[in-house]
Amino acid sequence: MQPAPPAQHRRLARLNAFIERQDRIVYILLIVTAAIGLSWVIWRHQYLIYRDQHPTSVAKPVPSPQAAR
Repeated sequence: MQPAPPAQHRRLARLNAFIERQDRIVYILLIVTAAIGLSWVIWRHQYLIYRDQHPTSVAKPVPSPQAAR
């Protein structure tokens, strides 16, 4: 098996660097998306706990126009 010419090595090196950059971008986006999802889950959990512990006063129903007659 003969070694590849230098031009092919340079082309493969550039292609490799490009693929590694794309992989890095995809992994960063994956991590950012997971962080946003996790923070939303934590926020929602805390919100539901707070809502259960601090019930709001029950609003009186608005009288319907038929009841006023």
